[in-house]
Amino acid sequence: QGYGGGGYMTIGSSSGFTPIPSGSGTPEFVLWGSVLPRYLAVGSVDSTNLNFAVNWYDPNSNYARISGYSENWPGGSANYNSSTPLAGGDSVYWIRNTTDGSGNVLTSILFTASVSNTAPIQMALLTALTGTGPPVFLLDVNKQSVLLGQYSGGIYRVPLPATSSTNYPQLVTNSAMYSFNATEDGKGVYWIDSLYSLYRCSQGNCGSSTVRLATDQPTTPRSYAQNTLFQDDAALYWGRSAAISGPGTNQVMRIAK
Repeated sequence: QGYGGGGYMTIGSSSGFTPIPSGSGTPEFVLWGSVLPRYLAVGSVDSTNLNFAVNWYDPNSNYARISGYSENWPGGSANYNSSTPLAGGDSVYWIRNTTDGSGNVLTSILFTASVSNTAPIQMALLTALTGTGPPVFLLDVNKQSVLLGQYSGGIYRVPLPATSSTNYPQLVTNSAMYSFNATEDGKGVYWIDSLYSLYRCSQGNCGSSTVRLATDQPTTPRSYAQNTLFQDDAALYWGRSAAISGPGTNQVMRIAK
């Protein structure tokens, strides 16, 4: 079940469903994109009790808990929250935000932890990208990077493998026009903008290398997650929504790389 639904799986209970515990808060499965995990990650955000937790479970061993991470947020005048996390392989990535009583962002930081290294790594500072506006959100985790988005149209990347950093992420493009769909491979970064065109550009020189690969491709973001653009080594895939009529409506689309 997608992130935002209940954290339940059938694991032999006579009643059909047995809840997977994940500390305080509501346990929810962490979604992934093109980098498949060996273990299922279950995340929990509890803003009432000021806690964020991730636990990993082995689907090949009766969903036994392998390892976990939990962080307690201090109380006080600051409000703590965590963005919807994303998984990439056996790692989970999340953004921790703190805001004041007026909603101004005090800190915004990208973290990661893995099933084998649960001590979190601070990958990037995002505070300067948020200010008093909407927070930065996670778009995609792929083999090359973690991609982040802004509602104003910016796409940013933090390279992988993860290293500890206090730097700001690299701006890829600020003309994505409310994109909720992006991914990256060795050829570049791909995204679908709000005018329904699919683009690709190089990571370090997007302005002069942007190529339009397809037009008329409206997508509907899946529930509780942003990205609907997926990939493997051969092609890109996305869901063409019913926002327009014509061939391909409500179909899974594919384009070779």
